Amino acid sequence: MAEYKSIRGQNVRVVSSDPANPILGQVWYNTTSKSLKGQEFGVASWATGGNMGTAKAYLGSAGTQTAALAFGGGDVAPPLTPSNTTEEYDGSAWTAGGNLSIARYYLGGAGTQTAGLAFGGQPPGIPDQTVTEEYDGSSWTTGGALNTGRGSLASGTAAPQTAAVAFGGSNGNQSTEEYDGSTWTAGGNMITGRGVLSGAGTQTAALGMGGEFNTPPTPLTNLTEEYNGSTWTAGGNLNNPKKVAAGFGLQTAAISAGGEAPGTSALTEQYDGTSWTNITSMTTARRQLGGAGTTSAGLVFGGNTPPYTTATEEFTGAGPVTVTISGS
Repeated sequence: MAEYKSIRGQNVRVVSSDPANPILGQVWYNTTSKSLKGQEFGVASWATGGNMGTAKAYLGSAGTQTAALAFGGGDVAPPLTPSNTTEEYDGSAWTAGGNLSIARYYLGGAGTQTAGLAFGGQPPGIPDQTVTEEYDGSSWTTGGALNTGRGSLASGTAAPQTAAVAFGGSNGNQSTEEYDGSTWTAGGNMITGRGVLSGAGTQTAALGMGGEFNTPPTPLTNLTEEYNGSTWTAGGNLNNPKKVAAGFGLQTAAISAGGEAPGTSALTEQYDGTSWTNITSMTTARRQLGGAGTTSAGLVFGGNTPPYTTATEEFTGAGPVTVTISGS
């Protein structure tokens, strides 16, 4: 049998504590724990987080895995009843935040837990909304209105409150709008208009994926488009056509989780800027859910299983991990 030294060109280090920044493939013996350890590339995984206070779907979302924001949505089904409530996640538990001024579902979201943005949406019985609201960590105030009222829209989920982007939406909307902290202005149109799509990225590097066309029989799509701040271009197609999925991350490192494809799904796909790869599925299959964070540390919450759920799951991306090879 080959020795580690002949393979790696060095002896196994003997240390009293694990190295602070081990490299992939490194092996060492920890005298404190009396164990042989090493650094390898782990797989992506989902773990259960703290439940939301109220089960809801079609909600807006923003923030990170340890500081997320969930707002609006529908909290009774059937019939679907719009909500104005906000909840804040600290990495383990959800607590109530300030209420939106207007209860609505199918709305867009961006920003952080202490500087969030909610825009558009569909209250029942009235036209799609242009209203924008800004969150300061405790209360919502009115911001600049969208130029086009719309629900079922997507947004760059990694964009800040003062540089947000909204695109797509109800009635096969193709338009894009950019927010500067006070005013929305027109950006470049999407190649293909669609609603109930998912978004990720920033104002100058956004990603739109999936959705549903507004023509009979309104088929689901696997189309992906990339935005550079002025123009949309075609990206790699999702492996699974879907709508009302959670999207989070960046244009070159995004996650699409759950959705309707065509039934309730637990599927998770990861984008590298060129193509999508199927990775570890969520524990709870659902659609119409919220999402936040990055491909390293993400979060999904709420949605429709059916019925509506309070379930939260935390995503840990594939990356270097320390493992115990033998011993304690």
